Amino acid sequence: MSKISICREHSSGLDSARAAADQIADEMTQKFGVRCQWEGDILAFSHSAVKGEIQVTEQTIEVDAKLGLLASPLKGALESQIHQYIDDHLS
Repeated sequence: MSKISICREHSSGLDSARAAADQIADEMTQKFGVRCQWEGDILAFSHSAVKGEIQVTEQTIEVDAKLGLLASPLKGALESQIHQYIDDHLS
């Protein structure tokens, strides 16, 4: 099982970071059928191919995901996509 761990700093503040995580979750849900649920400042997500969480703070956004067998070969592409989502929504 492959893992993705990304920690990025931002200067958007907690409310904007949560809104960005919501937008990312909406896109993941629409495109891939990922289920998402907030647990405090952590957005947990799951799908048959991936499970993880997005944690937002005043200064950082952290993404941790465990990829299933079918998604493991896509690790590099998924990491790039996550970085792009963060760039698009927190810039």
